[in-house]
Amino acid sequence: MALATSDGMSAARDALHALQTLASQWMDKEREGITLIEGFQTALLAARAVPAPAPAPPPTSAQPPPEAMQGFAHGAVGTKQSRMDPWLLEDLYGQVKALRAAFEELLSAMYAQQDAVSDALLLDREDDNGGGVHTDPHELRVVDYAQHITQEVAAYEAEFQHIEALLAAMSFEITTDELRTLVISWSTSPFLNPEHGRAFRQRQQQVTQQ
Repeated sequence: MALATSDGMSAARDALHALQTLASQWMDKEREGITLIEGFQTALLAARAVPAPAPAPPPTSAQPPPEAMQGFAHGAVGTKQSRMDPWLLEDLYGQVKALRAAFEELLSAMYAQQDAVSDALLLDREDDNGGGVHTDPHELRVVDYAQHITQEVAAYEAEFQHIEALLAAMSFEITTDELRTLVISWSTSPFLNPEHGRAFRQRQQQVTQQ
């Protein structure tokens, strides 16, 4: 049964390593998200700041022909349009909305690691029933890995629900104040606790060095 313990612990460590990789990808995606949302905020506010065009005056003999105005119009109007390009606004909006699927995929992969460590825990319990005893109180057991991974996945699940709500609030009709609040709320990651993960990694390193 010693092989089962070895297999169970190896699976638990692999699950933790995979979860840490997914957590790193999650944080990268959150940073990408804040960049996209801030870009959308800038583009939307710029679009709202553009005054409505005044009605064109009737043509007079003193006005130059339309051909003479084409270069000027292209330079002046084209520059203003580049600052509030509606296509850029649409593209940013689409990229922001696509973030939900990316986070959902990461969360699904985290659930898979939670299942993997649960299987590892079953192997460990089978070995205990066969006479295996953990005598070192400082030893990291498979159950410790399982509890840690379960807590981490629960935190990311809550964070996903938070992100999902923020993305649902994104629209072209969102008020300026609501958009600013959304940017602040996104950047806080209120349900994630990096210290929890660092503390477990430090404990893992200490056990390995003993």
